[in-house]
Order: sequence, then structure tokens, then C-alpha cells
Amino acid sequence: MYFIRCLVCRKLFRIITASHLKKHKISVQSYLEKFPRASLMANDFKENKAMQIGSQGKQNWNNLEYREKRSKEIGERNRNNWKDPEYRNKVKLKISIGNKKAWNGDRERLLKAVLKGRITLWNNEEFRRRHSIKQKEVTKRLWKNRSYRNKVLEAVKKGCIESWKEGGSLYEIHKGLNNIWKNSEYKNNHSRKIARAQHLRPNRLESKFLGLINKHQLPYKYTGNGDLIIDGKVPDFSHVKFPILIELFGEYWHKLEDVRERINFFKERKYICIIFWENQINNNIKSILNILLTLEKRLSQ
Repeated sequence: MYFIRCLVCRKLFRIITASHLKKHKISVQSYLEKFPRASLMANDFKENKAMQIGSQGKQNWNNLEYREKRSKEIGERNRNNWKDPEYRNKVKLKISIGNKKAWNGDRERLLKAVLKGRITLWNNEEFRRRHSIKQKEVTKRLWKNRSYRNKVLEAVKKGCIESWKEGGSLYEIHKGLNNIWKNSEYKNNHSRKIARAQHLRPNRLESKFLGLINKHQLPYKYTGNGDLIIDGKVPDFSHVKFPILIELFGEYWHKLEDVRERINFFKERKYICIIFWENQINNNIKSILNILLTLEKRLSQ
């Protein structure tokens, strides 16, 4: 066990308290100014006290309610202190000097420590939930401020314009996607995944046509679910033996230009594309049946 000596009365103590120095009519600050090398606490006492405080502090900090309460208190105190320009400049100077020393000393270790701390907190589901709620409240409060809102929108607009310029991030992404999409295999696989993820089934028009080919045992199968993809396009029906495709167009969704474009697209890839309109299927399905039967006769010759 170690002791320290009071440099005023020369007595030994484990710790020199403010109440003891008051007997000498001197404050702690004045005592340290008068005796710069003086210590107020024995070394072993100091170490034990630090361990006790550290252990208790960890237990308290693991309590989420205590942590939030303490954070609010510290935040309020810091906000009040920050209003003082002298205090603000002093803190900024200390932070700047400390950051430079730490960053130049062990940059990698610091980054790992910060990342580890953030991951540990984010793994706590309760912390994550409360943090999300808090962020939403802060964002809503800020967004009600018109000047803040305009500033953000202007920054986003400016950022998007810069990104879309040649060499910008969005421009490069778009350019990369265009290059990837030129690969037929990638395009077909991607389109198939999208079609299957959407759980595509025959719609009302397709179901009616499906009933027609099933009733008359015509050799066509439904491929609108992504079973057949030709260079990124998903035809509605395909012939089981020949490269013949059938597309069903609704008047609301398609125009005459779409017909020519679709036919030419499949023609370039050596497919014959037949297009039937919604009006034909609903009002003149017999003419469609006659076309399909006539085609089958020609194919069988």
C-alpha cells in the first residue's frame, strides 16, 4: 500500500481531498498550481479506483435505457457549452491536434476500432429499432424547414447532373449496364429471372387463347412465364416444332408501330411472329382458329 504526502502539512494520505486542503485555506486548483509535481492520489489507489469505475461504467453502459439517458444529458451539456465561442475554438484546436497525432500514429487500428464499435451497436436489434425511429423523427423535423428542403433538393439535382455527365458515376454505371445487356446469354437469363420472380401466369386474354389451342389440340405452348426468351424478349406462345411465335396484343397497351417492330425483331432472329389483337380474340375467335388450322396444314405438307 502506498501513501502520498501533503506538501503543506507534510502528513501522509491515501488521497488528498478538497476538504483537507480547505483546512489549509487553499483550493485543489491552487494547491496544484503551487506544487505542479504534486499528486492527489496514491498510485495503487488510483489504479484500483480506475478499475472499479471502468467496471461499473461498462455495466451501466450496457443498459440501453441508462445509455440513452446519459447521452441526452451529455448532449444537452455539450450544446450549452458549444454556444460559447471561446470554448468552441478551444475544443476544435484540441481535436485537430489530437486527430493529427492519432491519424499519423496508427491509422489502420483506429479505423478497425471505429468499425468494430459500430458493428457491435448495429447488431443490437433494440438499438437498431430506436436508432431508425430517431432518424425518421430528425429527418421529418428537418424536412419541414423549407430552406433545408430546397438546399437538399438543389444538392441532389446538382449531384445527379454531374453524375450523368461523361465520366460521372451514373454515366459509368449506365455505360457498363449497356455493355452487359449486349450479351444475349446474360439478357435471357436476367429476363427469365424477372419473369419467374413475378410468378407470371396467363392473363384473361392468354387464358382464352390457351383454351382454344387445348380444345383443338394445336401444337402451341404458353411461354409468357419465361420458358422461352429470345434476346431479352418473352413471347406469349411458341410452336412446339417450328420457329413460330404468337403474340397477343391489347388495343390499350399496343400500337400498330409495335406490331412491325415485334415482327421485324423476331424475323432478324429467324422466327416467324404472328400477332392477334384483343378484339379478334374476343369477337372473332373462329377466324383465328381457321388461320392456325390452315398454317398447320401447310406445315404438314
